[in-house]
Amino acid sequence: MPLNLNTLKRALTITYAPDPTHETFLERAQTQTDGGIEMTVAVLDGNESRRRFGVPMARRGIQPVWIRIRNQSDQPCRLQVVSLSPNYFTPLEAAAVNHFGTGKRLLGFGAIGWMFLPLLALVPLKLISAWRANHRMDAEFQSEALRLRPIAPGCEAGGFVFTPQDAGTKVLAPRVYLPGAEKEFSFSMTSLACFRQKC
Repeated sequence: MPLNLNTLKRALTITYAPDPTHETFLERAQTQTDGGIEMTVAVLDGNESRRRFGVPMARRGIQPVWIRIRNQSDQPCRLQVVSLSPNYFTPLEAAAVNHFGTGKRLLGFGAIGWMFLPLLALVPLKLISAWRANHRMDAEFQSEALRLRPIAPGCEAGGFVFTPQDAGTKVLAPRVYLPGAEKEFSFSMTSLACFRQKC
């Protein structure tokens, strides 16, 4: 039987393939405005987060929430990210939870290696490809995350906040601070695909 190169590559290396162009979640986005602050929020289901970020985040208890804030007021504003979830994950924490583990893979590969001793020479390929995939994942999560800094008047900011997974309906009450004022929003969003598939 001829050896398939793709099968061999998957067996010997670890690949990480996110799709940053996948944006079906924006079809369910909700927008609210209060005092010159416009906030748009969308919650990703398990399939969308897997495709967008290249890893099964829902299995690990993480649900990305996409947020865009447009500051149409005359003062700078800042999102209080803790108001979305006190247990939110920083981008590097979310990436670390989803990292490709080398220990379990190495043990599995090692058992095969004892049967076919020359295959042990290929173990470094697994280790190097896992390290590269995890490094790329860290960079991807950081680049996609919402920057937590003040938003100047007339500007906007957008990106993902990584929150704990909620099955079914996700209730969010994000707050935005302005000098001497606070704007509180309220969103209730259902992740139907996640609910149906129990991801």
